Amino acid sequence: MNKNNIIHTAPVLNPNDNTEELRQNIRIAALKLLYHNGYNAVTLKNISEIVDLELSDISELYSSQVEILTDVIQWAIKFGNTLGAELELITDPHVKIEKYIIFHFAFLDSNPAMATLLLADESISGSRRIESKLRQLRSHRIGLLKSILEDGKNDSQWVSDDAEQMTLLILGYMRMKIASWKQSNKQESLYVYGKTAARFILEILALKTRNN
Repeated sequence: MNKNNIIHTAPVLNPNDNTEELRQNIRIAALKLLYHNGYNAVTLKNISEIVDLELSDISELYSSQVEILTDVIQWAIKFGNTLGAELELITDPHVKIEKYIIFHFAFLDSNPAMATLLLADESISGSRRIESKLRQLRSHRIGLLKSILEDGKNDSQWVSDDAEQMTLLILGYMRMKIASWKQSNKQESLYVYGKTAARFILEILALKTRNN
């Protein structure tokens, strides 16, 4: 699977929409602050310094740190919707799982700060609004992968006693691989980590099927 064939499916900005371009710059700045310095560093003042804008300009678009982070998480959900639409076009469950996994890693390889949302579902707890959005993001990712596993089981492609449990195991393994990559100071491409992860998961599913 070619990395370039995966990256293009990420949400694309409308080049004629200056407001959306500005919002995207703010989202990226917020993610970088969250990734490198933690939740408390995501302030309108710090963001204004990164994007080189007056604080009043940012305040016209966002009223608070919470509103910015909520928008960031919503953008991640849109990424998931894009992936879901692409996976609907694939009939082979093995290819679907491979693409689901590799797509995440390839996207994070180009947008490493987004790893914060995948690694810190529980630690970004600034408000109920943010926590609610994070639950929505997590639920979407679980639901998409679970449906792939159930489709494969129904088509007798593999055996899985509990699709939901297997979903959580796979997502946990992905989180572990991403955390391992981050701790290694990114010495190897995250995309390579993703290919290894996808191959391992498919081997586990094949092994479970052979043993039943």
